[in-house]
Amino acid sequence: MSDSLRMSGGTPPTGAVAPKRGARRKRVLKGARLVLGGGMSTINCTIKDISATGARVRVSDLTQVSGTLQLAMPDGEILDAEVMRNTGLEIGLKFLGDRRPSLAPPPDTLEVVITELESLPVESLILQITTLPEHDDEEVAEAARSLRLAKDKLTSVLRSRIKGW
Repeated sequence: MSDSLRMSGGTPPTGAVAPKRGARRKRVLKGARLVLGGGMSTINCTIKDISATGARVRVSDLTQVSGTLQLAMPDGEILDAEVMRNTGLEIGLKFLGDRRPSLAPPPDTLEVVITELESLPVESLILQITTLPEHDDEEVAEAARSLRLAKDKLTSVLRSRIKGW
């Protein structure tokens, strides 16, 4: 977020992707409920934007919510989530699990590539390499470290290229 936005208390434009965010956001205005304590309490909210990995919701009264909860969508879909940010009226949620919300925008090609890249068993492969007698060879050990770093770097660069909705 730019310093001017931070100082003014504003938010980045809808569709902007923060470096840590790995999915496009879609602007929506849908009523929903935050379900707390396993259903013991609910808070009405409005979903302002949503992605495959999280959502920004607005509540009508100042509310301090933290920890894990569920987001009950208007179509009956229920998503487990963790509160990542709470500014009183707006709450930033990170979805838990691998299920893509029905309201989330479809994945773009980069998201698909990143998902496949992250599923590559590089750590397992490097672990196998460490059990080989050749691992004592500094050139092999350095190549294994380079492989890990290259995968992480490629994932990071691709995430930074994901465009907003």
